[in-house]
Amino acid sequence: ELPPQLYDLTDLQRDMNRRHGLSADATLKAAQALYEDKLITYPRTDSRYLTSDLKGQVPGLLEDLRPLQPEAIGRLDLGALAFTGRLVNDAKVRDHHAILPTGKHPGELPPAQRKVFDAVVIRLIAAFYPACVKEVTVVDGESNAVPFRARGVRVLQPGWTVMYPARADDKKAE
Repeated sequence: ELPPQLYDLTDLQRDMNRRHGLSADATLKAAQALYEDKLITYPRTDSRYLTSDLKGQVPGLLEDLRPLQPEAIGRLDLGALAFTGRLVNDAKVRDHHAILPTGKHPGELPPAQRKVFDAVVIRLIAAFYPACVKEVTVVDGESNAVPFRARGVRVLQPGWTVMYPARADDKKAE
């Protein structure tokens, strides 16, 4: 599984709803407040990409964020970040690029704002992690004339998924 793309507003709203039960409106209000406090870039974007002129700023941005996520950012080689076409595409950025943290450190934040801010920071870091490699085994069988399918997944290399610890309510239905 490739690392996630950066957030646009819709993806941020979906992720906050799935992970924290925040409504789309609550997520937008939290993101707007973070933007007004200069903690994240413009949130009302429909782009999940950066422009090529931002590539030079990202290592410094991650360095500014290191005190907030020292272990996670410490695993990255900031001098050799892989800026793939999944991250940088000038043609797919109209008015505003993907949502990014600005590098400014927040003080105390209300719970919804803290969740949104942390998600934006983690997403930026995770976008530069390696892919997650999994081995999937599917067994089709029959028991007492009733067909069934069993599926097993084993993570061989966690890659970017280390940034998103598994939770019981994150299980995907088949």
